Amino acid sequence: MPAVPRAPHDLADAVFRVGRAYGMTTDRSIYQALAVKDGRITAVGRSRDELDSFIGPGTAVIDDPELVLYPVFNDTHNHQLLAARDLDYVSLEQARSVDELVQALQEAAAWMPAGQWIISSRCWHETHLREGRLPTARELDAASADHPIFVQRGGHVGVANSAALRMAGITATSADPPSGTVVRLGDRTPVGVLIEGGALEPVRRLLPAVTQAQQADLLARQCRLYNRRGIGVVRDPGLMPGEVAVYQAVADRGELTTRTRQMFWVMPQATVADTLAYVDSLPEPGSVSVDSVRGDGGGLGIWGLKLGMDGGVEGGFLCEPYANNPAFRGHAFWEPDDFEQVVEHAVGRGWRVGCHAVGDCAVRRVLDAYEQVALRHPGLPPGTLVIEHAFLADAEARARAVRLGVGVTVQHPLLYSLGGNLMHYWGPVRIAPAR
Repeated sequence: MPAVPRAPHDLADAVFRVGRAYGMTTDRSIYQALAVKDGRITAVGRSRDELDSFIGPGTAVIDDPELVLYPVFNDTHNHQLLAARDLDYVSLEQARSVDELVQALQEAAAWMPAGQWIISSRCWHETHLREGRLPTARELDAASADHPIFVQRGGHVGVANSAALRMAGITATSADPPSGTVVRLGDRTPVGVLIEGGALEPVRRLLPAVTQAQQADLLARQCRLYNRRGIGVVRDPGLMPGEVAVYQAVADRGELTTRTRQMFWVMPQATVADTLAYVDSLPEPGSVSVDSVRGDGGGLGIWGLKLGMDGGVEGGFLCEPYANNPAFRGHAFWEPDDFEQVVEHAVGRGWRVGCHAVGDCAVRRVLDAYEQVALRHPGLPPGTLVIEHAFLADAEARARAVRLGVGVTVQHPLLYSLGGNLMHYWGPVRIAPAR
């Protein structure tokens, strides 16, 4: 039958006639036509010509019977702003040996003024190197004697060259931080490897500041890169208020092309009262809707709060000692009562809470607090209390999480990137497949 004419305001900006478009809905529907207006899908059709009535003089028609469309990926734990800041740093992703890593830094040093920091991006891993280990300060020194160098790796580990260590005051006689590890030789000489925030911060505070305007430009670029890879929604876990303003700036200029759910970073302050006061200083929960849509279809919203109970694989809080260091069980950043009090306060104010927990004792400590909070707040909506990662969670911990309605964000690619370190630091017994 002939298509019913549409009013001008109903005409689409674009109509897709494709081979298949997968809705990924519960009924597993497959379509062959989609109409898009103002960045939203306004209609779907099961045949290629079903939506021709939405086509007007200004409608773009994409007609390709070989084209297959999928919904965008929704990444529930993605440090998008950190990734954006890395765009102009030295990429080490292609390095497959320590020599290749040093060469990449050396090439950057060749055109950078003496004394300027050389910083690497975070997205690489030593298990991809032939040596299967992090470089040392002495090896980084070979890249340049005229520049401080800081090689970032993920969010929990970094390597500084000798110049950077001197500038940060990290020496054979300096004190070790309470919440981090400075890897040393037998005579206490730092080898350059720094693990967790307490050890990393003396170097990080020396790095050149990136202005809000620069961050906004980088974030807009990162959004476009994610879009090209099919990522359209992210949950950015751990932002400071100033960083939220970067997101707002990009949204206001219509370039936030990934729908973003933000989490405010909450770390222990000097006292619990200080931490509670910081939580109270944040915008009211729900003051920015997750479903708000701006510009060309990007969405900006606040998901909740992000806390961190422990570190990464190298510093996660374990119930038993590390396989490679019988005197070490990792770092716990919160005392149990303090953590529970902060979560209780946050939930009472209407916040959702996600907590980074990697080691088994960290997972247990978080679940202990969540259980008490849930008892005092019966009927909490599912997803109010969440654990980020939960790497080492046994059957009992998983059952508790299910019973309490605690969600877990799982990052499967980390098994590929971190598998070698899991074996080295935690041992084969603990990383065996869960039963």
